[in-house]
Amino acid sequence: MRPKKQASLQHRSIVYNARRSRAIQLAVGILILALSAQAAIHIGTVPITLQTIGLLIISLLYPIHIAATVPVFYLGLGALGFPIFARHSGGIHVLLGPTGGYLVGLVIGATIMVYLRTTFGERSFWVLLCYGCIGIGIVYICGVSWLAYLTNFSTALKVGFFTFLWIEPCKIVIVSSMIYRVKRYYNNC
Repeated sequence: MRPKKQASLQHRSIVYNARRSRAIQLAVGILILALSAQAAIHIGTVPITLQTIGLLIISLLYPIHIAATVPVFYLGLGALGFPIFARHSGGIHVLLGPTGGYLVGLVIGATIMVYLRTTFGERSFWVLLCYGCIGIGIVYICGVSWLAYLTNFSTALKVGFFTFLWIEPCKIVIVSSMIYRVKRYYNNC
């Protein structure tokens, strides 16, 4: 009887440590998104932030079961009023404002990138780059669509897409390259 009880205690300890590890990863992921939202250049209606870099790091590097949930919790905390969105804002009014589509796009983009990772793997830099382009493209489709709903399509393209056209490809290439190198290093260890 004694070995069975000891095995049960070991199992509980392993389960507890795994849950604690997932909770820490989730909290760090939310922190990454919150801090990257504050690194912003306020140029108008939609600020230039480092949030897409945070999303790429989480979606392409985090364990799959955590990567898809981080943006959901981030959005939930922000909607509840925690000041974690750009400009230290929070609340449901932010989700209904001009940047709301981009914020919802974070969830959809992360989910798609995680789906692509699980379905097609992570074989090369080019694969990660494609996943990043697709995920960030979805963020922009959601953001521009919501902005067009609030204003009009030409204004939404001008304010919410063309302004960012020069910076997003650079972010995607740099982050995809870094993540590929990190994954290759840890796979060789």
